[in-house]
Amino acid sequence: MSDESNTALMHSLIKSLEENDAEKALSLCTEDVTFVTPYGRFKGKEEVGNYFKWMFNAMQGIKFTKAGVEFLVQGDKGVDEHIVTGVHDGVPVEFLAICTYQFSNGKIKEMRDAFDRLTMADQAVKGWLPKKMIGTIVQKTRDGLG
Repeated sequence: MSDESNTALMHSLIKSLEENDAEKALSLCTEDVTFVTPYGRFKGKEEVGNYFKWMFNAMQGIKFTKAGVEFLVQGDKGVDEHIVTGVHDGVPVEFLAICTYQFSNGKIKEMRDAFDRLTMADQAVKGWLPKKMIGTIVQKTRDGLG
């Protein structure tokens, strides 16, 4: 497939995830698709579909805003960098995600997501002690761990 076709696949996947349409997202994938996320490794359409449904329940109003590398495709590989926003447990969240793709015969064969988990933790943590601990780590990271 052409780079343009694979770029269109990535666009379609993002759109279907924003629309909470697991069936549409899965239609873009091979039968033996693999999705590796910070939450686990999911193999095959059934497991990946269950992950998508969990994601839709865990975060409402999910949106992907382009940041940095926007749909860079070369041959059967692609990468996408975006900011994910939504609402988790009634709290607005925002974090960076980098996703890589491998394509096969006009479908997505493998996806890998990497999230900015420190930013996620900083937004999700509750209670004064955990907030203080995460806040200190975040500040030290911003200061260059100096």
